[in-house]
Amino acid sequence: KIEASYAKNKAATTPIVIIGHSFGADAAVYLSNELNSKKIPVALVVTFDVVTDVKVSPNVRHVVNFYTNGFGHLLKGAAGFKGRIENIDATRGHPDIGHLNIEKSPRLHARTIREIQRLM
Repeated sequence: KIEASYAKNKAATTPIVIIGHSFGADAAVYLSNELNSKKIPVALVVTFDVVTDVKVSPNVRHVVNFYTNGFGHLLKGAAGFKGRIENIDATRGHPDIGHLNIEKSPRLHARTIREIQRLM
């Protein structure tokens, strides 16, 4: 269903952006992987503290991965990945940020919004 809808509306689509925190961050990567199986490009994935070792599929153009020391994981591309991955330590200079509040940071929200605006 997704593939047929995408193919039909390809010219009129807006960039796909997927954002998640914790297991939702893992799910954001898994969703982009599923879209890869349908040959659907993803413009941006933003993750807040991915909690498992997942790899980013080749259909993703840009990843911003905010992580905390000792909990979050760094992201890497799967075979064929040619996009850009930014692994950003959210705690650098901000020791008050941890896994339970990383997604509430106004500084990280502002960065996420800037990345989305660049796509428009």
